Amino acid sequence: MKAVTLPKPVVKRHDRFFVVRDDLLEGGTKIRGAAAVFDAMPDIDEFVYGGGTAYGHAQIALSRACRLRGKKFTMFLAKRKKLHPYTQRAVDEGCNLIQLDFGMLSVTRARAREYAAEHDNCAEIPIGLNTPEVVAAIARDARRTGLNPREVWCACGSGTLARALKVAWPDADIHGVSVGHKLTDDERGDTILHRCELPFAKSAKKEDMPPYPSVPNYDAKVWSIAQELAQDDAVIWNVAK
Repeated sequence: MKAVTLPKPVVKRHDRFFVVRDDLLEGGTKIRGAAAVFDAMPDIDEFVYGGGTAYGHAQIALSRACRLRGKKFTMFLAKRKKLHPYTQRAVDEGCNLIQLDFGMLSVTRARAREYAAEHDNCAEIPIGLNTPEVVAAIARDARRTGLNPREVWCACGSGTLARALKVAWPDADIHGVSVGHKLTDDERGDTILHRCELPFAKSAKKEDMPPYPSVPNYDAKVWSIAQELAQDDAVIWNVAK
């Protein structure tokens, strides 16, 4: 397997906050998690994912991480008339995309499990990249910033990032803006949740967008809520663009 070293996160000041700018990392924060998944299974030749959404950034990160390691990546996704730009970026990175007419999450995950079982040296990637290795890797990179925050804000889809940030900074209050499904107690952990009322697929309003590149329907939604509720000098973790 090819050796891949990711840079430490960049931190910049924006308004009252310190912002971790993983939008500057090709693949964003999720590539840090993807790297941890793949490094834990060096003998696997192909990875398959059925937990994605056309609006999610994991598809880009997983595709890129596999390409950098010389691995094959296969993804099951609901069929669309035209590929979402994020999905097109995944295909451009080498993703073997299999679109399903019936693409509910339960169906795509089931097909991914079947595919992994039918192919040699193939492993399924868990939804949300929710593994101990991913949590540990993101926590390690968070500590590499040198920050010691009292309060941290991030978007919550699966809750993996928020739990990792709590590991990195156990004394900090971790605030998560829930932008997807309702998190279970295990997914939430100690995160203080704030529900974004916009549907997952709907982008943040133009006037609520942050002053840095951010995924419009995901972590961009943190900015306006943090502006209203967060302390001065709080940390905002920006996943990607």
